[in-house]
Amino acid sequence: MAVWPLSAWTAAALGLVLGHLLRRAVPRLLRLRDPSLPFRYPWPEMLCALAFSLLAATDAPWPAWWLTLVLVAASACDLRSKLIPDVLTVGAVPTGFLASYLEPTLVRAVPLHDLLAIQAGLSFRDSSTALLLSVAGAVFGLSLVWALRVVFRAIASVEAMGWGDAKLLAATGAFLGPVGVVLTLALSFFLGTLHGTFATLRTGQPHFAFGPSLALAAWCVAAGSEHLMEGVGRFQSWLFTLPLTALTAVYSILLAFVVYLLWRLRRKSAEYEAMIESDYAAIESELEE
Repeated sequence: MAVWPLSAWTAAALGLVLGHLLRRAVPRLLRLRDPSLPFRYPWPEMLCALAFSLLAATDAPWPAWWLTLVLVAASACDLRSKLIPDVLTVGAVPTGFLASYLEPTLVRAVPLHDLLAIQAGLSFRDSSTALLLSVAGAVFGLSLVWALRVVFRAIASVEAMGWGDAKLLAATGAFLGPVGVVLTLALSFFLGTLHGTFATLRTGQPHFAFGPSLALAAWCVAAGSEHLMEGVGRFQSWLFTLPLTALTAVYSILLAFVVYLLWRLRRKSAEYEAMIESDYAAIESELEE
């Protein structure tokens, strides 16, 4: 059930108000010297309004609404300064635990969690099981990004994701459980590739904020993980209807793209690291001491 029965228009109005408060809070969250509004256009307001209206239309449980605010705030901070404050991510983890225990509908809605509970010999309808899934999601999210950082550093000699992204994924896991973490990370890689390609072509810089892609993926999982899994299943079914030669060509192109990307990153790792350090040095000059 939703927090309370809201029409889509009422939810959108609420989203506008809360989104504006989030936009005003970004300089304080980041502890910027300049306390003025961080964006020229009111996109946090519009994003919250759209997300809230969709959640109201689907009668989403209240943890999804709270997670939405965390995700929008984290995206705004990451876009502004390529930083995600711990007060948002670390602070959201215990909130996710509590939300999953009090209203386990969201974590229960993620596919395969019922099978995990059965395999562990737990009652899926028990609130304590939802809490265990929440804790497992947070730990798994943080551990998974740590492992990816280690592997990517070994292969490409650059950092794949920042610790702010890792903590954001841990917060996501606290609301969505371990399977939600996997779905979020898989979808965020696709969204991040699109965003990163566009950002690199526009600015010429390889350092871009990954938090918004992670946040959008997490929201999609929270809003409709079952539909997302169904869509993936249908796409895979369609893919395997292709002739073997076409299927081989598709996977060969994808593999070649990944190999090329890793080769380019490793080749220019020193240059990219210098750019990243320069970015963070500029960011630090904007922060309060």
